[in-house]
Amino acid sequence: MIIRAEQMKAFEERAAKQRDSELIRYARGRFPDYFAAHSPDEMAEFCSAVRKMATKLLITEESDVATVLDLTVMYGPEFPADPWTSDVFAVADWSGPEKMDVIRSRVRRQLADF
Repeated sequence: MIIRAEQMKAFEERAAKQRDSELIRYARGRFPDYFAAHSPDEMAEFCSAVRKMATKLLITEESDVATVLDLTVMYGPEFPADPWTSDVFAVADWSGPEKMDVIRSRVRRQLADF
């Protein structure tokens, strides 16, 4: 069996659309009040922007992308440049999951100190 480039592209596009739908569903479930007034188009745009930001940060695992969405809602879209995160995202040798482990640890510490 041979898979043509067009078939592979269609498969990848379908998978990306499915991931985006799941991210939208996650966002609405996680932050229902925050997203209550957002239209489906606004949700798609927001989630697309989150995914693009995550990709630039080398974050590609879906659970990590969801955490980037969480952090964007909680701390704003500029959170990667904040002093408490910028040093982590600047480390070129770390993978996306390694960076997110450190960020999650810092969030837990912030919550514990609260």
